[in-house]
Amino acid sequence: MFLEWIYHSKAIEVNTLTLNETKVVLEGITVSEKTLREHLEVINQKEAIEFVEEIIKSEEPLSEWQSKNIHRLALKGIDVVTNAGVDREE
Repeated sequence: MFLEWIYHSKAIEVNTLTLNETKVVLEGITVSEKTLREHLEVINQKEAIEFVEEIIKSEEPLSEWQSKNIHRLALKGIDVVTNAGVDREE
């Protein structure tokens, strides 16, 4: 499925889950001594990928609303109030 893609993506962002631990989290099991954030990053990325796949299957053009929902999914339970689904102001 998405195991290696999610693992490498999260490793770049300093998530300390190993490949095997990432697999376990994707199977719905928690890993002791790992943070809730690390677990949520993996779970959220899987949900965001599945959402994108549904958009592709339905052959819808990608809208701003969908893009913001992808971002919300990625940050669900991590940074909901400040950044989830919000455009950056630089």
